[in-house]
Amino acid sequence: MRAVVWVSAWEQDCCGEEVAVGDEVRWPALPVADGGPLAAVLARPGGDVVVPTHAQDRHECGSTAVAGVVVGVTEVRCDWAPAPGRPGTMEPVPGSARLRAVERVPGSPASLDERDARDSPDGWLVELA
Repeated sequence: MRAVVWVSAWEQDCCGEEVAVGDEVRWPALPVADGGPLAAVLARPGGDVVVPTHAQDRHECGSTAVAGVVVGVTEVRCDWAPAPGRPGTMEPVPGSARLRAVERVPGSPASLDERDARDSPDGWLVELA
């Protein structure tokens, strides 16, 4: 079975290692919550399983592991807007995702200053087989 893993840019900037097509990986993961803002932006046809790799989720009860060989990487950029009823909170705009096939997820920069957040993707979808 194939799995699609969401790798967020903020987590990669913090402590992520480079991942490229052909690499073998294993990540702790949880399913993306139905109806959440990320799920709305990343809605995918074909019933793919999309799971987060966020650090805070790795320690939650019920987490599981996904493992496999990376067969595809898609960079994701989306529009952001104020969250209704939650002042000061931004969330991705449903349907705004712009996807681009790439060969790798870059690793954490030596310094966060090395990556311009305004020009960074929001994350990557990593397809495992």
